[in-house]
Amino acid sequence: IEELGFLGQIVMTSRTPREAFTKVSRAYLHHGSHELFTLTPDPGGGAVRHAFRVPVDAEHLSFVHQYVAALIRTVALRTGHEGPLIERMELTPHPRHGVEGMSAQFGCEVVPAANRTVTMVFSDAVLDRPYVNGRQVADVAVPAGSAVIRGDGTLAGSITTILPALMEAGTEPSLACIAELAFMSRRTLQRRLAAEGAS
Repeated sequence: IEELGFLGQIVMTSRTPREAFTKVSRAYLHHGSHELFTLTPDPGGGAVRHAFRVPVDAEHLSFVHQYVAALIRTVALRTGHEGPLIERMELTPHPRHGVEGMSAQFGCEVVPAANRTVTMVFSDAVLDRPYVNGRQVADVAVPAGSAVIRGDGTLAGSITTILPALMEAGTEPSLACIAELAFMSRRTLQRRLAAEGAS
């Protein structure tokens, strides 16, 4: 969460989309080893690209890239630019639905990406247009009900949150299964739970 907040701060304190995308691409080197985020020059503008370096099945990758594309679009929207925002877009296609409906969603022609990436090309006019508002202080009040979603922050609390979904799916939630979902060994999982007074 801290790292995601850091990326948000970079965007919110930048003066233009080009500056925001450039700084975010540098920050991604420290953000994670499994994703690539770049801004590369394109004739008359620049191309923002996002790709995963780990295997993700085509259906989930399509949904995640729609989300990433929406975030990238939001960074450019802050300028208040009139007219078409995105020049061209390549999106990871859904295995059954392709990219149908995405052109209307993003306001430009959207074509299937051949290389499991999302690519959004912006003109220099969009990339270099100053943001309408500088950094705004966000309301820090926690909305009602957020605590239930967030949980208590413990490992035991996180496991308790996912157990009903596992049981509903017909899975017997074994120690090995939970350890795999938590990306740790069974022994480490037991040790961490014991430290929290749980088993």
